[in-house]
Amino acid sequence: MEKMPSDIKIRSRKDIVWKVMDGEGILLHLKSGDFFKLNDTGLKIWKLTNGQRTIGQISALLVRDSKFSPKTINQETEKFFRTLFRHNLVEKVDSIS
Repeated sequence: MEKMPSDIKIRSRKDIVWKVMDGEGILLHLKSGDFFKLNDTGLKIWKLTNGQRTIGQISALLVRDSKFSPKTINQETEKFFRTLFRHNLVEKVDSIS
């Protein structure tokens, strides 16, 4: 599998609503009706996915607050974003807006 570029900016799609319930993030895809649960780390990443930060910047913020190695954080963050893309929960931000 090809490595995902760390310099792309990502944002949540407009057709996704979310809230925190019992400490978990709950995402609802309005078009498909699918919902997804996020653990604490997933919720932290979701909150940082606002179109202002790149995947690399988000990973760096997680590394700063984690006991895990930067390599592990970067791999897991990339894996998480691949899952978000696969379910159409996020989109790339065009550099020319």
